[in-house]
Amino acid sequence: MIPANRADFLATVPTSARAIVQRAFAGKAAPRGAIKAMRLTCSEYDRAEVADCTVILCPLHAYRPFRPPGEGRQKMRRAPARPLNGPSRATTPTAGGDTA
Repeated sequence: MIPANRADFLATVPTSARAIVQRAFAGKAAPRGAIKAMRLTCSEYDRAEVADCTVILCPLHAYRPFRPPGEGRQKMRRAPARPLNGPSRATTPTAGGDTA
């Protein structure tokens, strides 16, 4: 059951977005669907505004739906993996105070 304040809010959501917002409220939306619901709510249900959003400080900016073709998510840079049996990056002090 949806609390009264959420039911009142859902009554204001356009029918084109109501189903995804309702699933997000109920906890039944996939993470991607919940992000889509949030982004639509934030942009007053204007898909073009979601795609053209310039609020880069928003934590969901990189995950916004409805982006133009070819504008993919930027790949996150990861630190290179160190070999499993190789030397560690940190040096350990020896008994004489020198580092190895």
